[in-house]
Amino acid sequence: MKCPKCGNKWHVINTASNGDTSRLYLRSMITELLSWYTEDFVVRHRSCSSCSYASITVELERSDLIEVCNIVSEEGLPRVLVRPSVSES
Repeated sequence: MKCPKCGNKWHVINTASNGDTSRLYLRSMITELLSWYTEDFVVRHRSCSSCSYASITVELERSDLIEVCNIVSEEGLPRVLVRPSVSES
């Protein structure tokens, strides 16, 4: 996978999957976003050795990604994904 900032190869620093109890913090960052749909995903913390950019990526089955897109298209974003407006905060 290539770094989205500089295009060089970036490396996996840490990986967490369903049922991984040793990396709860890594999973919890994504669980709050995807728990409305599934608990079955892989989270990877990646970093670029060239530009030091770091990010979290999520892997879903293709069929799950399609289903998530269909649900959002038909029903809108789940409440957990809707950012509060300035007047609500």
